[in-house]
This record gives sequence, structure tokens and C-alpha cells, in this order.
Amino acid sequence: MPLNLCLVLLLTSCVRTGTKYVPVPPVPIPVSLLADCAVPLIPDPLTWGDSLELNEHLLNALEQCNHDKAAIRQIERERQK
Repeated sequence: MPLNLCLVLLLTSCVRTGTKYVPVPPVPIPVSLLADCAVPLIPDPLTWGDSLELNEHLLNALEQCNHDKAAIRQIERERQK
């Protein structure tokens, strides 16, 4: 009799359990990527030399904004998987 009880216990331990999928909350986009891009100050008066420096600062700001947008696109691609 004790052997039968052990066999019954072994059989019930093999019962299939249901799998429940829990939704995962999306990864929040970092605040640093959502922040406004820095706008360089325009000197007054604006000389030719200042104009060259301003163009460099504007191009750097534009490049940083493009990097931020690329990072956001990467996060969105990861969410789609």
C-alpha cells in the first residue's frame, strides 16, 4: 500500500501546469533623449568670425539631436521585437 501511494504522488507531480504570460511594461525613453536641443546664443554684433563659430555650434547641436533621435528609434525597434 505505501508503494502505491508513492506512485500516485509521483504521477501527480508530473501534471502539466499552465503557462501564463504577463505583459511587460515598455522601457521608458530616457529624459536626456527627450530634452530640448541646446540653442547657441547669437552674438550681437555678429562678426564673420562669430558667424563661423555660430555655424559650428549649430551643426554640433544638430548632430546631437540626430544622435538622440537615432537612440529613440533604436529603443522603438527593441520594443517591436
